[in-house]
Amino acid sequence: MDREGLDLLPPQALSAIRIDLACVQHNYCALQKLLKDSGSLQTRCGSVVKANAYGTGAVPVAGALSKIGCQDFFVADCDEGIHLRVHLKNEQIYVFSGVVANTAPLFVEYNLIPVLLHKEQILYWHNEAQRLERKLPAVVHVDTGMSRSGLMAKDIEWLLDNKSVLDAFDLRFIMSHLACSCDRSALFNEIQLERFRALLAHFPKVQASFVASEGIAFGRTYHFDLVRPGKFLLGLGYSEYASLKPVIRIYGRVLEVMDVEPGQSIGYEGFYTFERHGQAASLGIGYADGIARSLGNRGSVKIKGKYAPIVGRISMDCVSIDIAGIDDVKPGDWATLVDENISLEHIAQYTGTISREVSCLLGARPYRLYHTGENTYEVCPSFGMRCS
Repeated sequence: MDREGLDLLPPQALSAIRIDLACVQHNYCALQKLLKDSGSLQTRCGSVVKANAYGTGAVPVAGALSKIGCQDFFVADCDEGIHLRVHLKNEQIYVFSGVVANTAPLFVEYNLIPVLLHKEQILYWHNEAQRLERKLPAVVHVDTGMSRSGLMAKDIEWLLDNKSVLDAFDLRFIMSHLACSCDRSALFNEIQLERFRALLAHFPKVQASFVASEGIAFGRTYHFDLVRPGKFLLGLGYSEYASLKPVIRIYGRVLEVMDVEPGQSIGYEGFYTFERHGQAASLGIGYADGIARSLGNRGSVKIKGKYAPIVGRISMDCVSIDIAGIDDVKPGDWATLVDENISLEHIAQYTGTISREVSCLLGARPYRLYHTGENTYEVCPSFGMRCS
């Protein structure tokens, strides 16, 4: 299973990212079960596939989720929505950045649903609906404390005084977003919930959406009508949820094997010096492919069933590893940089960031290898992240 599918890659492939679409489907079903176990039997589970599904490929991931019944997909901007609409014909596609000036015709043409963020967007979409003489689908995002996007207090007050403006819309739901969902004990979660509920009281017939991934575990009072998981679908942060499976594996091919002597340094600035005789290997993957430069001298990779420490600086196109004690490593062999044991969470901890950032920064150069079923794989060529 560890190297399954790599034999399908062409000989020029030096790096690869394997995405297990069956695990994506498993994670979606696991989150649906969590909703039902919480008593939220009517709550729908959507999917956030913005940023090209966090670097894994929005079209393959959304396609796999659509096959098992997901109907609600969220993207960041209009271009992402257009790209996804070409492949998803009937599902709902929501655009988090809303409808900005001169984009309304695109939203209408591609049947995209804007998440309206402020008064100007509401009026702009309202005018478009009047021009077309029909109701247009919309979502209204209200800020409850994150202060990043959504209607702020002044705009909320305006909306409550002018609720009739919403009559021009097929209003799908009102949404907000938790600022501290990664900390289940944070009091601010409850403060935001109360603010959201108070606002919804003015719109008793409108559905609501409040939480993304972590918030699903907060319980029924946070679920409302639709939840919006993103990272949990990819198994990111899965350590807290045993039923979720990691989706991403990353591989680099051995380019060169070299003997090293005591006192010999390796990489830029001689960032690592060997203390003994041994061997090192260079892998054809680097920070251009999303392996952070700050990972130098940290962490390890798996090769020939053993762990080999990363040594020296991460270069743009190369990672060096110490293979002392690992026999028969040769050019062309594959090393595993990320799997179920060396997770993106580990890399994020080493590099002082979060797993979502690591995933989103995965480059376009590695081949994408999609596991689509039992012993079935689809290869997406290098520089072809948006392949269907």
